[in-house]
Parts: sequence; structure tokens; C-alpha cells
Amino acid sequence: MALLLRREGYQCDVACTADEAIERLEGTPYDLLITDLRMPGNMDLELLRAAAAIGAALPIIVVTAYPTLPTAIEAVRCAVVDYLVKPFAFEDLLRAVRRALETRKAAHMLDSLRNVLGDGGTIAQIARRAAAPSNGHSADSLTPREREIVGALSSGQRVGAIAGRLGVSEHTVRNHLKAVYRKLDVHSQVELLSRWRTQPQRA
Repeated sequence: MALLLRREGYQCDVACTADEAIERLEGTPYDLLITDLRMPGNMDLELLRAAAAIGAALPIIVVTAYPTLPTAIEAVRCAVVDYLVKPFAFEDLLRAVRRALETRKAAHMLDSLRNVLGDGGTIAQIARRAAAPSNGHSADSLTPREREIVGALSSGQRVGAIAGRLGVSEHTVRNHLKAVYRKLDVHSQVELLSRWRTQPQRA
């Protein structure tokens, strides 16, 4: 699972036991936790409870081959954002990951709003900022892999060369580009590259 997610451009750490996962969560800020239910040290869902206590805004995806009503109820209590039953297609997991990260992004936005209000801002000021004109859809909505592909495309690389460098098929690269077109609301490569060059790029 981590290997496939890394191919999509996500950075992943792997823990083999609940204790190891909890130790990592306590020492490192993460954007998402994906966990199996049946793993060493997690007989009573200790990892779910610990993760919820460590980071209330941390989205959690549960995967299991042994779904039960009690574990589903506990998952809801621990704010699990998705509950996938094995076997499942990788595309199902990928959709769940993207939804979970959007949830995380929304939580950060709420925190920012609270900070503005705490510093003396008003709802009217926030509304004016939200209504300020923007340069189309933001590249912030792209995944790391999508940004990598568009960056390579903008440097003059062809789809075949990009696919070879990333170790994926041309079909996969084109599917990523379709997602980019949709997110940035563009309809051609020329329009995409023109929009990309005007977007502020993250370091």
C-alpha cells in the first residue's frame, strides 16, 4: 500500500505494530493515518484511541478484512473518515486518501479562521478576503504526483518520457493529466501550461 501511494507522490512511513505507530504519531506531525484493525498491539483498538487523543484533527482511514459492528461504531467515535473492507481496489483507497486530505485541509482552514477572529478580525473581513478575485483554480488542489507531472510537462518533457522516468504507464500519466485539467478547469495542454506558469509554486 505504501509503495503504491509513493508512486502517486505521497510520502509514507510504515509501522508494523500499534506501539510503533503511536510512537511515530507522538514524535512527528502527519496529515493522515491508514491503519489495519488486526495488527500487533491493537486488539482493543488502542491505536485508534491513541491517534484520536494525539491529534484531534488527524483523519484516519481504517482497512480490515474482518468488519464488525462494534469496530465500526468505535471507528465513528474516533472520527474515522473511511472504513474500507478488504479486498478493495487501489483506486478506492486513493479516493479515500484524497477525501481525507481534503478533510485535513478544511480543518486547517477553520483553524486559520479562528486565528483571524482571535486577532480581532471580523466575519466581514474574512468574507471580503474570500470574495477577493483569484487567478482561477489553485494548483494547491493538486497531489504531489500531479504537480510533478505538470512540472515535467512544463519543462518540455513528453508523456512517454515522463512515464518512463516515473516507472508508470503513459495511460497512468494521462489519467493524472485528466485530473489536473478538471481541478484547474482547463481544457488543453496549452491552457494548462499557461495557467501553470502563472501559479505561485511551492518550494
